[in-house]
Amino acid sequence: MIRIIIVEDEKILRKGLALHTPWRDFGAVVIADVADGIDGEQIIEKLNPDIVITDIRMPGLSGIEMMRRLKGRCDSEFILISGYGEFAYAQEALALGAKGYIMKPIDDEELFSVLRKTIEQVNEKKRHKNLLNRLNVMEQTGGILFKEYYPGTDYREKYLETAINTINSHYRENLSASDLSQSLGISESSFSKIFKNRTGYTFLEYLTNYRVQKAMEFLDEKSIRISEVAAMVGYTDYRHFGTVFKKIVGITPSEYRKGNY
Repeated sequence: MIRIIIVEDEKILRKGLALHTPWRDFGAVVIADVADGIDGEQIIEKLNPDIVITDIRMPGLSGIEMMRRLKGRCDSEFILISGYGEFAYAQEALALGAKGYIMKPIDDEELFSVLRKTIEQVNEKKRHKNLLNRLNVMEQTGGILFKEYYPGTDYREKYLETAINTINSHYRENLSASDLSQSLGISESSFSKIFKNRTGYTFLEYLTNYRVQKAMEFLDEKSIRISEVAAMVGYTDYRHFGTVFKKIVGITPSEYRKGNY
């Protein structure tokens, strides 16, 4: 899965991109969305997403300055959101390595076109990196690849696809890497290694991030109590849910619901 972070100070635009873009059709998932470049820099460095979609001009730290500061510290590709009259900024962003820019108001077809192109480049970069890794392993092992830890690419992609689909469908349930590895018929250590190598997260980290993302969607529905939201995303302990949510989002569920971000 392609991991995406959105950095945009306009809440309506940010949430619209995060919640209403058909990310699964692109084989992608939004792992975080933040409202300014300062928070963006921190979370991008921490999570190292595949793609960052960011506004060019934001209070505190612009998207371009954020790109400059992150250069060499993350492996992310950048897509810039540009307002009318900001083409000079867009040119500067492209010079810094941005893969494309999208004009406001955002047109879906333009967004999808830039996304497809950037995702293709990300996948090509991953294939190249995987090939180099395999060559290094072959060199270190005298040309022998151990299937237990380095199964064929098709197998690894299938394992990952099954795991992601299970999270998407059963995130409310008590899931574990042990259960998934048993259902796939491979060792837990092999499953955990494949999952971390492909997503950049441990199974638990990915599951937790997905649950919090779903919680953010449910919290936008004012009629649902926060304790109910916790249960809806797999947490029986409301206080634990609040702690996890704040650790990832930076604010409590009640603060998020009030728009205090």
